[in-house]
Amino acid sequence: MRSLLGTKRLGQAGFSIVEMAVSLALAAVLIPAIALTVSRVFSDNGRTTRIMQALKNVENGGYWISRDALGSQGATSAGFPLTMTWQDWDGNSHEVTYSLSGTTMERTALINSVLSSTTVVAHDISSDPVLTDCQFSEGVLTFRLTSVVGSTVETGEFQIALRPTSPESGV
Repeated sequence: MRSLLGTKRLGQAGFSIVEMAVSLALAAVLIPAIALTVSRVFSDNGRTTRIMQALKNVENGGYWISRDALGSQGATSAGFPLTMTWQDWDGNSHEVTYSLSGTTMERTALINSVLSSTTVVAHDISSDPVLTDCQFSEGVLTFRLTSVVGSTVETGEFQIALRPTSPESGV
């Protein structure tokens, strides 16, 4: 009668018990190491994504505030909301206000006291005044923005000198 595995012929060798034990021991060491490596790749990818998102939020907020501050001739600030004003070459008066609504930073622009636009500048910005703050002193705007994405916290600190007023025009 033939077995399901076939018949063993004389002189045909199989794996010994020692070879099987060594193979199982190697597999027992390699499989967890491979699983840990794959797990770390995915967890590090998520952490990197959170860091990049937080940095992008801080950079976007810093870009927009810096952009307006460079053209601004005045600012009122004791934290947020931050308001900056200036006049363009055509005599139009501009007023831009940056405010925090929850964790969203918004930019509201008025031209000649008429609403021009409202834009979301950045998300996940901390409203804690210790982490996100601005001060205006002696023509220099100093501000700090902190973005919190999950457990990742990124902070950017900026210092911008505002445009001086023209002595001739008083503006």
